[in-house]
Amino acid sequence: MKINRELIIEKAFEQYLQMGYSAVSVSVLQKKLDIGRASMYYYFSTKESLFSAVMKRYVLDVMDDCLRPLFDEDSVTLPKVINAMVTMYDTMYHSVQHVNPALGMNSMSSLILYAMSADAEFADTIYVRNRQCYRLWVKAIDNGKRDGTIPADTDTQTAAVLFASVRNSFEYVGLQQQEGTTQYRNSYECLMKIISNKQLKQI
Repeated sequence: MKINRELIIEKAFEQYLQMGYSAVSVSVLQKKLDIGRASMYYYFSTKESLFSAVMKRYVLDVMDDCLRPLFDEDSVTLPKVINAMVTMYDTMYHSVQHVNPALGMNSMSSLILYAMSADAEFADTIYVRNRQCYRLWVKAIDNGKRDGTIPADTDTQTAAVLFASVRNSFEYVGLQQQEGTTQYRNSYECLMKIISNKQLKQI
């Protein structure tokens, strides 16, 4: 097995998911990869720098790949945002399933929560991404109101909060089922029906 930076990140992610960050020492990873401490430190000078690299690869990069193309799109629609969110969830979900089919999104969520508590830079980045996502929902809802696909009297802010809350619910409750992605999409489509039935009117 040829050891390189990407393989170390991959194997570390597998161990973090199954054992939790605190239980995965440099020694554990050395044994898993069958490499010496010097080789580990050649790629990552600290345990924390390795964890940051893992969270960037499996969380931040996935968010950026799925959502960044929409941030500057003036005509973005709700279906486009929903598809991007579902793709993001599905990518993370399957990265967990690839490690162990018995694991759910709660394993990933635990890593994200730990990273947010231990790494101020990661926490700030997540906060910025979440604000960007919220503004994306707002833009898509307002565009729908203008083009007539969403009732004009829809309360944009309320609808945006509800759409944004779907992701938090699925990530932090942590579905174990294989059909998690389908249920995720169904939740967004249910909200679309609520809006279409004019049940989120402005007061």
